[in-house]
Amino acid sequence: MDVVGSDRAEVDLNHIYTAGVPETQRYETGIAPLDAMTFPQELAAMDLRIGIVDSAVDTTHPSLASAAISARPFTRSKDLPNFHGTAIASIIAADAEPLRGLAPSAEIYAAAVFERDVERGEIASTVSLVKALDWLLSSQVDAINMSLAGPPNRLLEVALNRIIDQGVMVLAAAGNGGPMARPQYPAAYQSVVAVTAVDQRGIAFRLANRGDYLDLAAPGVNLRHAVAGGGYAASSGTSFAVPFVVTAAAALKHQDPGSDVVSRLYSAAVDIGPPGRDDIYGYGLLSL
Repeated sequence: MDVVGSDRAEVDLNHIYTAGVPETQRYETGIAPLDAMTFPQELAAMDLRIGIVDSAVDTTHPSLASAAISARPFTRSKDLPNFHGTAIASIIAADAEPLRGLAPSAEIYAAAVFERDVERGEIASTVSLVKALDWLLSSQVDAINMSLAGPPNRLLEVALNRIIDQGVMVLAAAGNGGPMARPQYPAAYQSVVAVTAVDQRGIAFRLANRGDYLDLAAPGVNLRHAVAGGGYAASSGTSFAVPFVVTAAAALKHQDPGSDVVSRLYSAAVDIGPPGRDDIYGYGLLSL
């Protein structure tokens, strides 16, 4: 795969990335995506094209049975975990009682990059991420949801810059390491929109990372989602906030392809922390 061009080479470690272990609650106490934040009614019928880089998606789940999901694995493992990817996809595209997603008519391109590791749990490698991004670029998605985090990597950065140069927005989870944790990537790259999670009162998720790389906040605490294999649950984490922003970004691009969508999202955000951009909420709470 030609990532950096034939005239030079970039070398780095094949770093490991994780989606984190979500804090789970009972489904009955959770908040449905459309109750967590009001989205315009016309958005439900938009034919958005959204990429997801995550674990596998259980496309047989009743809430996703009618969803337009194209899935492809980017790992050699035959045993693909599917809890996290199913949850993220359902927040966007679920379309059956008792769960309705933010954009049920969206076309989802789900790249499965996670595999199970005995010592480290569910992990994704830099190689799998780069391959997934290349596929999503060729699939002409509007925006990409990366609800995962790890260390900086030069090859991943080059791949992401290539994606953004083609007009595709990348939005990533800020991380769940707590207020004192180091910046997490890809969210901390300047070209990527870093998303943190808040509860219904607008208070930051207690385990969310903080730092000057944060861009936007969105609902991500006690959020309802589908569970692979059937059933539903509620979870908390910055991962679950990203689908709100990626859906909003794709919708704005759909409505006005020539506009600077990211700048519009920043300027429209509701300032809920210290005045101006801050290390807890970034520019503020996502607003449509």
